Amino acid sequence: MAISQRGTGAFVACVVVALYCAMGWTKSERDDEPLRTWRPSGLGLALEAPPGWSEVRPGGAWCLVRDVADPLAGFVRVEVEPDLYRCEPEPWLRGLRESFERDSTRLIDRWSESDVGGLRLARIAWHGTPAGAVVPMRGELVACDRGDSQVQVEVLARADVWPGLERDVEHLFASLAIERR
Repeated sequence: MAISQRGTGAFVACVVVALYCAMGWTKSERDDEPLRTWRPSGLGLALEAPPGWSEVRPGGAWCLVRDVADPLAGFVRVEVEPDLYRCEPEPWLRGLRESFERDSTRLIDRWSESDVGGLRLARIAWHGTPAGAVVPMRGELVACDRGDSQVQVEVLARADVWPGLERDVEHLFASLAIERR
């Protein structure tokens, strides 16, 4: 994956989710039962959904939302892109950090890197008002290069509701399993 500018990425994701909520979107085929383990089809990852969160498919994207009526009260987005350039994990993560540092709309609160199960992971907590957004947002992202692709799993919410999400965020990331390819 080429390292792209992500200055408006969080806002675009928020707008997409909000628009699909307003227009009506496809929920999981498991609407009648609680969602426990979320395995977006074909992406090679899984995580435990906190109680009450729902799977939604805005425009075919994979998302979990805390409240379908208020998607900015918390949602998870997953992005998997092929590693077209066969980039090593260290330069890719360095490029990701540099793109965050150039982005004046999202400020890094915490950045940590670790090796888990043979994968190099970065976990980034940020806050800000992404370009075009009307409300301050908070987010936390786990990113890794798993050989054939780069994976990003991000939780986003309005800053005013974030403190009530912290337990869910920890639950989501503690349960995250990413398949090495």
